[in-house]
Amino acid sequence: MKSTGERLLPSITNESMIEHLHRYSLAKEFCRNKTILDIACGEGYGSNLISEVAEHIYAIDIDQEAINNAKEKYIKKNLEFKCSSIENIPLENNSVDVILCFETIEHVSDYIKALKELKRVLKKEGLLIISTPNKTNYTDRTGYHNPFHIHEFIKSEFNELLSGFFKYNEFLSQGFLYGSFLWNENKMTNTRFYDGNYNKIVCLPSEDSELYFIVLCSDHPFTFPAINSFFKANDLLIETYKVYSSKSYIIGHAILYPLLLIKKLFQRKK
Repeated sequence: MKSTGERLLPSITNESMIEHLHRYSLAKEFCRNKTILDIACGEGYGSNLISEVAEHIYAIDIDQEAINNAKEKYIKKNLEFKCSSIENIPLENNSVDVILCFETIEHVSDYIKALKELKRVLKKEGLLIISTPNKTNYTDRTGYHNPFHIHEFIKSEFNELLSGFFKYNEFLSQGFLYGSFLWNENKMTNTRFYDGNYNKIVCLPSEDSELYFIVLCSDHPFTFPAINSFFKANDLLIETYKVYSSKSYIIGHAILYPLLLIKKLFQRKK
């Protein structure tokens, strides 16, 4: 599949890859022997990972090319790919136990309608796991505006929105950090964040590192373990570094770069 600049593909190794894999790692804890909906499944790698533990998983995306690719690549009896939008989910009422909605709601203009559809297909005692960027840190503090996002949320707004649909909402925070992890195996419930250089070190509020909200939503009480989790990506990043630093990649990039630059110039003239 061609990269759009927003859709995550397994050929891409970056921060977004690690963040997405961490979300699916969390989701697996709640999907065992359940009927799952992975809405906006994209290329399908996440649905494939969840299929290892789920009884059945519906993987739905609005992009027909992505669905066609996924059907050819991920073939399992309990994995079913469908092409549709989040505003018009082709499933029966009260038909799934868990819905995974990662990095989707910010792309939808009518997010109220989207949440109504998610609520419709979710069983009465079901669980929605939804993630979205924290506008305060993702956009406002950085000045970066993602051209693919239609509406981003600050925490109070997102909490108010979800509270209109679900009685119980458990907020988790996710951020990407380059650094050292120091821990006490007997006390893992609290985490401190430091930043600085050779001249000064400061202790930061945890919310300063919160780039994404991950919220567990349900109309029935549920127990979420009081733990902080980390996704160890050392091996993934090392393998990527080996590829980009290899002689074959460097030579190939040197040959192709001028041609790609010329192609871009011609496209601009058109």
